[in-house]
Amino acid sequence: MAAEPDPPILGIDLGTTWSSMAVVDRHGRAEILPNADGEPATPSAVWFEGPGSAVVGAEALLMAPLEPDRVASLFKRHVGEADWRLRIFGRPWTPVELSALVLEKLRIDAESLLGRSVRDAVITVPTHFGAAEREAMVEAGRRAGLAVRSLLNEPTAALLADGLDRLGPPRTVLVFDLGGGTLDVTLARLDGVRVRVLATGGDAWLGGQDWDARLEALVAGRFAAAHGLDPRADPHAAGDLHQRCTAAKLALSTRPRAVVPVHHGGHRLVVEVSRADFEAATRDLVDRALRSAGAVLRRAGRGWGDLDEVLLVGGSTRMPMVRAAVEAVAGERVRAAERPEEMVALGAALAAVL
Repeated sequence: MAAEPDPPILGIDLGTTWSSMAVVDRHGRAEILPNADGEPATPSAVWFEGPGSAVVGAEALLMAPLEPDRVASLFKRHVGEADWRLRIFGRPWTPVELSALVLEKLRIDAESLLGRSVRDAVITVPTHFGAAEREAMVEAGRRAGLAVRSLLNEPTAALLADGLDRLGPPRTVLVFDLGGGTLDVTLARLDGVRVRVLATGGDAWLGGQDWDARLEALVAGRFAAAHGLDPRADPHAAGDLHQRCTAAKLALSTRPRAVVPVHHGGHRLVVEVSRADFEAATRDLVDRALRSAGAVLRRAGRGWGDLDEVLLVGGSTRMPMVRAAVEAVAGERVRAAERPEEMVALGAALAAVL
């Protein structure tokens, strides 16, 4: 890996479900830094082995079905809520403290890979974050040993990363960023690397996790119809169901059918789910996302026909139903980012040196 400029500045996409980081190398190119496991993204989850021991990342996801009362996830949705606490081993944890643990993990992994200390970062945030949420992110960075040079809106970061690869005439772009936990929509005028935001919006409580929950309900309903038991009633069975349904959701993005094995109460059932079944069960979620995007356009006095391009960002835009729905209203203007899960972190790294 080429060495990045001194001192290294980390671009961080602190996501609701997954987080990633990037730096700019000596040639001015942004590149994703893998974590200690060699993966490009780290689960934004924390497993508490004991009162004073926290493990961030993939191991936390593995332990969620076994020890759900010791695993923290989706806490980014509560950033800025002064009264929100998650009590584990009798200790109340705030969203800031949990976010800091994830940021610290990223910093330590980056230092290990780069072979030097990392103290500065640009962190991306959802467009709906207000002053309280943004202050909380700066504080989380401080607790993680990072000086937060700036906070960058996630869609703006994606536009920045995309714009450097696609310099051309000015264009009006709608960024449709559907991640694991939130939907961010930004309407912007892009001129080279210059981004002028015209309107923003989205849904702080809509993301891939909601599609997961619908698939879990569909599968659990079929199991209950066959055996009279709901696997979601047992924490361990519910955790196992969640992991299997998440895998099935990914499979349905490339295949017409997927199977979900379910074990609960001494019974076993292999549930087959078609893409059509999944799309029918989540159609209202897609409609909700489109309404949010339409509201952003109306706020700027624009319509779908006024756009030069719609850029799909975020891992959940890989679902065929999402792209098809956006194409139905925007036509051929829709373009999926080549690396939708990485665009935000790459943009954050570029913003740090521009």
